[in-house]
Amino acid sequence: MRALEDPERYTPVPPEERYQWVKGWQRLGGRELAVLRELAAWRERAAERADIRPNFVANDIVLTSLAARPVETMEELRHVRGLASGAVDRHGRAILAAIRAGIACPSERWPERPPRVRGKTPPPGLAALLRAAVQAVAEREDIAPEVIASGREIEALASHGGQGEALDGLGVVRGWRRRLVGETLLAIARGELAIAYDPERREVVARGINPSTSP
Repeated sequence: MRALEDPERYTPVPPEERYQWVKGWQRLGGRELAVLRELAAWRERAAERADIRPNFVANDIVLTSLAARPVETMEELRHVRGLASGAVDRHGRAILAAIRAGIACPSERWPERPPRVRGKTPPPGLAALLRAAVQAVAEREDIAPEVIASGREIEALASHGGQGEALDGLGVVRGWRRRLVGETLLAIARGELAIAYDPERREVVARGINPSTSP
């Protein structure tokens, strides 16, 4: 059924889409996102080669800072807060190449900025239920909750009751995120699933609701 109880793993994300995993990417736009896309792809490949977590190569704050305020030289890189001198020595040329590639990207190939979704005031508690579902999946998959669904996306799902074309642009209802947890979140927001704690399994689960017994 739903991602909370389905052990099937999500489809690996291509390096070119990893920018959507960077915390704060939604605040960037246009060429900044093009630069961030190149930097995030570089970081992912570098982490795979070294067999370490991407944040051990360069953290999210470094990537968003470089995307918003690109540098051109190794010397400028050495003054970027959060980027150790050893990292500059090892990766400086690759970082600068990624920045140049992002800046050179034509506007028609810039990543799209996530749309702002306006809805009604969400029912009390619904956003908290959706966050609980996201947290459960994040713990199972050993990834950060914000990688799966941002706070803005959760609020949008709650505001729209899991329905409507206004939600189509949200990352959590597309691609691997939809398969991982998006379908579950939509069903919870529509009142088709309930969140509960299973003491035997010691985990949060989603269960179908029987209309005849629902209040």
